[in-house]
Amino acid sequence: MALRKRNYLSRSAFWLLACSCWALQAQEFTAPAQPEPVLIYNVRERALLAPARTTFCIVATQVVYGLHYKVLASEQAQMPYYMPVNISPRGYSNTYPHNMPGAVEFYWIDDSQSQPVPAFKVNLSSSRQKTCIALRVKPPEQAGQRPKIETVDIDVSPRAFPAGSYMVLNLADRPLAGTIDNELFRPLPVYVKPKRKARAHEIIKVDIYAYIEEHEQIDNVIRSQINLMGNRRYWICFFPGPDPKRARVTNVVFPEQMSVDVELMNKLNVQAQKDFED
Repeated sequence: MALRKRNYLSRSAFWLLACSCWALQAQEFTAPAQPEPVLIYNVRERALLAPARTTFCIVATQVVYGLHYKVLASEQAQMPYYMPVNISPRGYSNTYPHNMPGAVEFYWIDDSQSQPVPAFKVNLSSSRQKTCIALRVKPPEQAGQRPKIETVDIDVSPRAFPAGSYMVLNLADRPLAGTIDNELFRPLPVYVKPKRKARAHEIIKVDIYAYIEEHEQIDNVIRSQINLMGNRRYWICFFPGPDPKRARVTNVVFPEQMSVDVELMNKLNVQAQKDFED
């Protein structure tokens, strides 16, 4: 009887050990949770997006691939989209809507099968109609790494940067100095606020003189002139030269045709009517 009891206990212990091993194996081989699908926004699909809170454009020192930002769909239950941004070297991009609460979040996405990798985010004020996000792109230290990006955000709403004005954006990687429209800058800052010069039907010449000033020496002298017109605004930009092996700086000017601000014109007309009645 004692022998049977001992055998019974040994069988029970075996089954308990086996069950515990199966439970351990079940925990070890549990399939991981599936990552959320990545919805890349395609303009051709014409998917409806939530109303924009503000807008932005991008100016970059060099081309950037694989950069996306998150946008909300019109249906709250639907997952957010990742909208690709097209960035040209030494140029400014199209205008993009921002409808997320808070900052605009940028991600690296190689393809629709890869998961988004956070890149950077920029706080955009909803009081701004449009913001320029300037990117100073630095090459990666090692092969296979992402480039390092420094950001500067600038208010380029029509009220802050109106037609008939110019602003200066310095993204050069060398110390610059010089004069813009006879105003001396030494050094030239990253951003010079818009200065209004030309009125409607006016053309005013603006001289640009800049140079690299380093170790008490002057190099890479830039001389140019723009015709400031009352129906355009002008982006005076300085970028690193196209050849990274040469320490040079290039100057690019973007004239932007401006449309009539209907809302502002209506307010001015209402104010003029009140002044007339008073």
